[in-house]
Amino acid sequence: MFWLSLLFFAVAIFIGLQINWQFASMILLYGLVSMAYSHPGIRIKKYPWSSWFIAGFFQGYFTLAMAYVGLSDLTWASVLKPHVIIPGMLTSMMLWGSYPLTQVYQHGEDSKRGDKTLSLKIGIKGTFYFSNLWFILTGIAFIWYFISKNQQEIIWVYLGAMAPIILFFLLWFSFVRTNPEKYANYSWAMGMNTISALFLNAFFIYYFFENTQILQVFGN
Repeated sequence: MFWLSLLFFAVAIFIGLQINWQFASMILLYGLVSMAYSHPGIRIKKYPWSSWFIAGFFQGYFTLAMAYVGLSDLTWASVLKPHVIIPGMLTSMMLWGSYPLTQVYQHGEDSKRGDKTLSLKIGIKGTFYFSNLWFILTGIAFIWYFISKNQQEIIWVYLGAMAPIILFFLLWFSFVRTNPEKYANYSWAMGMNTISALFLNAFFIYYFFENTQILQVFGN
């Protein structure tokens, strides 16, 4: 599997070169960071704050920047433009809030492996308080962004998409406060991931259509 993964990695870089070398180098960098995250010799995962920041940064801002460069055949310089940095950092903020929640059911395994994840460091309840803070900050940041773009009407759509996610989180948190060991489990964590993916993807698809002319291509 290791060699197969390296083969696919090489294929991905080769395909990226068909766009331009800058995009291919972004794929290379993302892949190397991903490997370093779990590689026994480096294992970024064992450093709680560094792993939290790097995972959120690369899965959020850097992934958005890669998509922007790849779709538009641009260069590295374009990732430093405000219209890329701001949405990218908003995406990272969401991940900095949700990422620790994916670790709450792995404390036993992480401890045995010597991985000092952020969730393990601050505890199960601490993880929920930490994520709650980041969700609040992210919501404020998104609202500021929509206001700065003069898109106040989108705020209500965004809040509507976030409502089921926050309700699920608060329900899960209420159970965790009563019995952390029982309810900080895989099923609840994956439930949080699923509901977040459904409603946030629906919102961003809607936002994309509202801010592009793509529907005109189909005669709408």
